[in-house]
Amino acid sequence: MNFIKKSLRNKLIVVLLTVSLGSIGIVGFLSFSNARNSLQNAKLNALESIADLKTQKIELFFQERANNIKEAQDYFNIKTNLPIVSRLAGDRTSPEYIAAKKMLDDQLKTFQKVYDYTDVMLVNPEGKIVYVTEEIHEKSDLDQPLPDPTGKAFKEGKKNVYFSDIFKFSEKADSYEMLVTAPAYGFDGKFAGVIALEIDMAPIYKLIQDTTGLGKTGETLIGQQIGNAIIFLNPLRHDPDAAFNRKVTIGSDDAIPTQEAARGLDGIGLSVDYRGEEVIARWRHIPLLNWGLVAKIDRKEAFAPIVSLRNYIAVFSISLTFLLVGLAFWISKKLVEPLRSLNKLTGRISLGDFSVYPEIKTEDEVGQLSDAFIDMARKLEKSLTDLQAEISERKQAEEALRESEQRLSQAQRMAHIGNWELNLITNEIFWSEEIYRLLGLKQFGASYEVFLDNIHPDDRDLVNEAYRDSLKNKTPYQIVHRLLLKDKTVKYVNEMGETYYDDSGKPIRSVGTLQDITERKKDEERLKESEEKYRTSFEGSRDAINIFSKDRQILDVNERLVNLSGYSKEELLTMTIDDLYPEAKKDDSKDRIKALLQGEEIPIFETYIVSKGGGNIPVEIGISVLEKAYGENFALQSMVRDITERKQLEEQLFQSQKMEAIGTLAGGIAHDFNNTLSPIIGFTELAINKLSDEIVAKDYLGEVLTAARRAENLVRQILAFSRKDEQIKKPLRIQPIIKEALKLLRSSIPATIAFNENIEDECGPILCDSTQIHQIMMNICTNAAQAMGDTGGVLDVRLTGVDLDSRFATLHQSISPGPHVLLTVRDTGQGMSPVILERIFDPFFTTKDIGKGTGMGLAVVNGIVEGHGGAITAHSEIGKGSTFHVYFPLVEEKEELKEKIEAPVPTGNERILCIDDEQSVIKLIKQMLEQLGYKVEARTSSVEALEFFRERPNRFDLVITDMTMPDMTGDQLAKKMMKIRPDIPIILCTGFSERTSEKEAEKMGIRTFLMKPFKMRSLGDTVRKVLDQTNAD
Repeated sequence: MNFIKKSLRNKLIVVLLTVSLGSIGIVGFLSFSNARNSLQNAKLNALESIADLKTQKIELFFQERANNIKEAQDYFNIKTNLPIVSRLAGDRTSPEYIAAKKMLDDQLKTFQKVYDYTDVMLVNPEGKIVYVTEEIHEKSDLDQPLPDPTGKAFKEGKKNVYFSDIFKFSEKADSYEMLVTAPAYGFDGKFAGVIALEIDMAPIYKLIQDTTGLGKTGETLIGQQIGNAIIFLNPLRHDPDAAFNRKVTIGSDDAIPTQEAARGLDGIGLSVDYRGEEVIARWRHIPLLNWGLVAKIDRKEAFAPIVSLRNYIAVFSISLTFLLVGLAFWISKKLVEPLRSLNKLTGRISLGDFSVYPEIKTEDEVGQLSDAFIDMARKLEKSLTDLQAEISERKQAEEALRESEQRLSQAQRMAHIGNWELNLITNEIFWSEEIYRLLGLKQFGASYEVFLDNIHPDDRDLVNEAYRDSLKNKTPYQIVHRLLLKDKTVKYVNEMGETYYDDSGKPIRSVGTLQDITERKKDEERLKESEEKYRTSFEGSRDAINIFSKDRQILDVNERLVNLSGYSKEELLTMTIDDLYPEAKKDDSKDRIKALLQGEEIPIFETYIVSKGGGNIPVEIGISVLEKAYGENFALQSMVRDITERKQLEEQLFQSQKMEAIGTLAGGIAHDFNNTLSPIIGFTELAINKLSDEIVAKDYLGEVLTAARRAENLVRQILAFSRKDEQIKKPLRIQPIIKEALKLLRSSIPATIAFNENIEDECGPILCDSTQIHQIMMNICTNAAQAMGDTGGVLDVRLTGVDLDSRFATLHQSISPGPHVLLTVRDTGQGMSPVILERIFDPFFTTKDIGKGTGMGLAVVNGIVEGHGGAITAHSEIGKGSTFHVYFPLVEEKEELKEKIEAPVPTGNERILCIDDEQSVIKLIKQMLEQLGYKVEARTSSVEALEFFRERPNRFDLVITDMTMPDMTGDQLAKKMMKIRPDIPIILCTGFSERTSEKEAEKMGIRTFLMKPFKMRSLGDTVRKVLDQTNAD
């Protein structure tokens, strides 16, 4: 202190340093604080915008996925064909499966492409994949469970729309996928399986990993709570391998924003990230996916400008301090007066007065110091001015907030909507002014009990239940209910609410709104009647609709009719409804409309409409009258429902029933016919064996035997056609089959059509079923003949060899390169347009008049050809006829084995009991066996035979019985005989039987199965074989 008192110079130095450094410190502190706060707020606002934007984009992306799968749940195609592909999963080559899959491919592959899914899968009720749109996945995914690693996708998808966890796509190292699943139901409302959409996560990862606006250290990330840990779901900027590999335990000191976001909390501020680094962050919870999203940037980078400013102020202050000390020692005497002036200036500045600055015109250090101090004071003035401006802005913002609150209150009053908040800890409740007005109460005494008292008694349980469910499920709620005020006024309100929870999951407060919708309810009732016609006609209709005038001019159509007819809306509006009906149905339509206009009620009726492509589409139509519509006194509305699929199902059912009836008839024919053929073949064979070669009658009997064998083959063909007999493909030259078919066709096709055959005998064999080759010829040639009609023409049929290259095989996937047989059928008929040619192999597609074709002929042909490993192509031009090429792969032709000299028919002397209800058959069997040396007892009654056997069971070495007999069938007789004598060998004979197969007969203990008609050799060999086996046993 003495040092200061004794020296003015020292005092001057002390005063100068105190005043100058104090002023510098104030200015620096205020500038630094203001800059730091502004920068921090700017960074936090930027992070909040980034996090909110990305959260909205993610929620929108996945909401669209949920809407997509809900749309797919209503697809008629899935309801129809998912049960089919599930049922036929074990036989994916069947025509029914192929047709169902094609219909699914036509719709779902487009669905996949439009909405950008990796794959669309259908899962059967047992959880196995039965359909995928991606063909490369068929081998690996079909009959497998969904690729969701947790296994919840199918289980939860059976209940509702479900988003699976993210999982790694095995085919690509850095590819991640998700599944969205939902239940599929049949037309009967029963569970039919699960629809699964495979989502590529690349767009989401691209959005998440975009670091725009986040500097060098910032990033956004997503995490999910699994158990007591938080799993990171995406690669991180500072840890590229973090996806599904990095996790933090809940409650740890790292990744705090990620922990809170994944647990359902939103927040913003300073925190610590997964590296333990201090960051500023904004975190959001995404309820739809149960994810937490965090946008963050390192605190060091975010506040780097503040650090630079702080360093600059520190360096400037230190430098200025040294300068002032030097100047003080150098010009202490000269600074007395200037320093006084500066002291006064400091006093004014401390009072906020910056209006006057002293003029110190010295050019020495004091003058420089004065100039520097004045410059500093001016900077301080500017900083304080900026600070005052900011304070003024904040006051304006507060005023604007108050005005906004007033406007909100006015808006609530105008919209009749009020808000409330309930503190669940203190049980305190807040109501806005509009709540009081809505309830007709004064602005005090708010409580939940008062609110409940004003709820309509019939709605109280409903409101309580909605609120309790919201608390239980931790979800927002919305409910429309009534209020019953003290003056007995009833109001309708729309109540919405949501509850917030602390970290432990305990509810802490509920907030919500209450909107008076009484007037809206009344308006809705008033509008309901006026909008009814519009809604019933167009809104949400799955049927095609057209509005037309009494002159039958179309006035308006919906998009469904545009899609159904193939015409554009503009084209339809230039047409009359008569243009949509085929000629055969126009008069019927006119009669119905005339009756409707005369006041009669017209029931819904079935008819056809003609598409732009020329096809007839079966529809169901209901017509009604609209009053004062579309500028007319009245108009007519036609509701058109496409019933193509229903007709297809009816046709399938009819075909199935028809084939079942044919099969039953074929079985009966086979049994009776084979029984009839047996004595013809057998006795003829016996007669031939008795005659010498010189007798002419022996040749005649040989012809009889040959004809009988042809009849036997005819029975087999009938059984094969009706699917009552096994269809066996074997190497055959098809030249005779084609010639036989043409011979049959010649008798049924008009004489105006000339046949031109060119069948090359050199064509080798193919592996085929002769009945199906015959069916192909009949179908294609019949269509060709119908195309030429009454005008006649030329039907050209050729059979040649051809060698197909790999290019052709690439265009037709059902066929392989190499040598083939080519069947060509060409006609000179009217030909087909490209539109029709594209669809000729589609099931049920036909251009024939109504009732003259089902559209199944060429579809069946295509299925048969592909089933033979071949391919079929069609070429046609209008007016130039059509050509069909059918390709079958050749098989290697083996050298025919030389005919072996047959050994004599084996003989014996055992005792045999024979039973058959046909007298001629039993007589034949008895004579054949006796010629072979056996002792035979014959019976025509199964009951009599059983009693005969019961009395002397050990008398016989073998029993031969027919299958189909009155009173007791052959299998029943065999069972009873084996109970009497278990070791008795039995041979079962039949012309045809659905009751017992050869395998079932063996299980019963019957030794063998002998089909009628049989020759002496087959009978003798079978009897000898069974007897020898019995003796060996």
